[in-house]
Amino acid sequence: NINHMKNQQAQLQKKLREENEKKKILETGIQHGQLKIKKLQQKTEQQEKILKLKNEEIAAFKKRNSTGAPQQLQKLEEKRKCLDEELEKILHQHQELAALEEDLKRREAIILKKETLMQEKSHLEIKKLRSSQALNEDSLKLSTRLSMLDQELCDKNKQLQRSATDEQGKIFEEVQALQKERDQLLKRRNSVDEKLKNGRVLSAEEEHVLFQLEEGIETLEAAIAYKNESIQNHQNSIRVSSQILTQSEASVMGKLVSLSATELRAILLKYFNKVVRLRESEHKLQVQSEELRMRAMEQENITRELELALEHLMLQCDRRLTFQQ
Repeated sequence: NINHMKNQQAQLQKKLREENEKKKILETGIQHGQLKIKKLQQKTEQQEKILKLKNEEIAAFKKRNSTGAPQQLQKLEEKRKCLDEELEKILHQHQELAALEEDLKRREAIILKKETLMQEKSHLEIKKLRSSQALNEDSLKLSTRLSMLDQELCDKNKQLQRSATDEQGKIFEEVQALQKERDQLLKRRNSVDEKLKNGRVLSAEEEHVLFQLEEGIETLEAAIAYKNESIQNHQNSIRVSSQILTQSEASVMGKLVSLSATELRAILLKYFNKVVRLRESEHKLQVQSEELRMRAMEQENITRELELALEHLMLQCDRRLTFQQ
């Protein structure tokens, strides 16, 4: 029966690992989709900012007629290319800032979760310590009572040897009662000492919860260390590119001011079309992200059910093994 339960446990663990792998793949897909959406949103906002130039700024541009000569077309294309490069620098800076903000939020959430687990662990450890102290007190009381019983038995045995025949029966019954009490107390003390020796002062379920809390805290500490490194990298990148960002924005405005009305209309038309394409791509990615999120939720429910089933099976095994011992 125990072998069958062990086989069930092994199968559940295998299935749980498979479900966790599927869950990781889905979560990775969701993260990639969300990152793409965020990048598209940032690009869209920046492009819309360019498209919404004030009318007075556009009116201030120098009016020049376009002859359509190849040299002018080439010059216009070079200006477009320069603008694209400057805009990419600005977008990259905004992406770094957004990523830094997201990492800070996630680290804060991880720290809060770790603090919660630490409180639960501390509660169990305090309970374990108090249980250990209580068992030590019980062991001391039992040892004291056993010493008293040993002395009483010694006195009764001496009394039995000196007593008359008609009194020996009564004294013998008293000796037997004392011996029975001594055996029971000795058994209890041995059980208490065994628990103290093995550190099994909590129930099997509580020990299992304590183990899970320790594992969870270690995992969260690793996640916090990873987030700290990621945050440091983002901060370094932002610090290095902060001056470049200011120069890039000034360069963009300078190039726009130098354009003719015809060139400006061509540039705005190009970016308008680009914004439309970005909006379409953003919508598609949002739909895909929502589908992945739903699949991840289903996968998480399956994983949770398997974990509960595995935990229930392990507790049953522990109880049966304890009963057999």
